[in-house]
Amino acid sequence: TGTKHFHCYLLRSLHPDHPLKSYIGFCTYPPRRLRQHNGILKNGGAHRTKRSGRPWTFVTIIHGFNDKITALQFEWAWQNVHKSKSFREAVGCDKLAKKMRKRLGLKARLEELRILLRECLPFCLYSLVVYFPEEKYRDVFCRLVLEARERKRNEK
Repeated sequence: TGTKHFHCYLLRSLHPDHPLKSYIGFCTYPPRRLRQHNGILKNGGAHRTKRSGRPWTFVTIIHGFNDKITALQFEWAWQNVHKSKSFREAVGCDKLAKKMRKRLGLKARLEELRILLRECLPFCLYSLVVYFPEEKYRDVFCRLVLEARERKRNEK
């Protein structure tokens, strides 16, 4: 058998009634997981993606985790930025982390991802690969990275 690969991912709802709905998850095989979320495969879709929001599509898939535990820790930190000590330290304030978590939409989730990948220990030390199936989301993410660099440059 081959080695298992561990992924974290961000889904967005394609349903017109749920334009801001998103879901962060973990899996070992993204194509199968998406079919589970969309109800094509009977078992395994997350409860939060069953009732409303279908169909779902990938916004981004992060891979390169050394093991399952590390990937699950990353998933938890991304789902719980307001509780993650590493995230709260990176943004410098518990209140700001809580405020960020309340924001809706993909740009908010991608900004959290940027902070996790660039500023949060231990995740910023890993050689993770971020894949965007659609160019428009890669462009949004790259803009967020560039804007953060500019802010840091202006602080000096």
